[in-house]
Amino acid sequence: MTNRSPWISIGTLIFLILLGPQPNSLSAQGIGVATRAGTMGVGAEVSLGFYEKFAIRGGFGKIDWDFMPEIPTSYFGLNFGLPGVDPSLAETKVLFPETLNVGADIYLTTNLRITGGILLQTGEMGLEGTVGSTGTVAIGSKSYQASDLETFKGTLSDNKNYIPYASIGLGNHSERGFGLFTEIGAAFHGKRILTLSATGNQNVIANADFQAELAKERTNLQEKIDSYLKIWPILSVGFRFSL
Repeated sequence: MTNRSPWISIGTLIFLILLGPQPNSLSAQGIGVATRAGTMGVGAEVSLGFYEKFAIRGGFGKIDWDFMPEIPTSYFGLNFGLPGVDPSLAETKVLFPETLNVGADIYLTTNLRITGGILLQTGEMGLEGTVGSTGTVAIGSKSYQASDLETFKGTLSDNKNYIPYASIGLGNHSERGFGLFTEIGAAFHGKRILTLSATGNQNVIANADFQAELAKERTNLQEKIDSYLKIWPILSVGFRFSL
């Protein structure tokens, strides 16, 4: 994950592009604003079109799962964030970072475009959950009493500050008037590092044996993450307006 400074620099760049003077050979054709919802969150976009085939587009999105019901860990298959916990004994919350995207749109037709750009993310991505007071929890190669454990938390971090993405979409942000748009693509995270932690009875949590088993669990999950979570799907739909 990144700190706030890249957000400021990229935000300033967008501001200068949109408000600064443009060369005559690259005169702006239209300024569009939009709202969107999808796997990059719910948020807004701003687009500045040049000629008829090219545009610079930036946006911000946030996924807020506070309104969602608790999710059984079995839905995720990996049991990511709550290793070895019976789903009936756990409550799980999904963590998503805020996402800022900046990219270039190239229009193949009036409404069909391809896009390439970068994402910046801040905040945590992963799962956190509360363990019930009965039953046992399997961690690594051993089992522990659920009453000795309170919470588990698994978060992912990227090994690079800027995440490249590519997409294809329908809808022209720079076309005057109102309209709908869609976008589908992928963000290429590459290798992501898992951090796994737990809270509870300190006589258990702080024990070297428990920490060793937790490290085993993290290693097992890391192997699955390396196989399945290097690419994040992009799917967005939205409503746009252009001047």
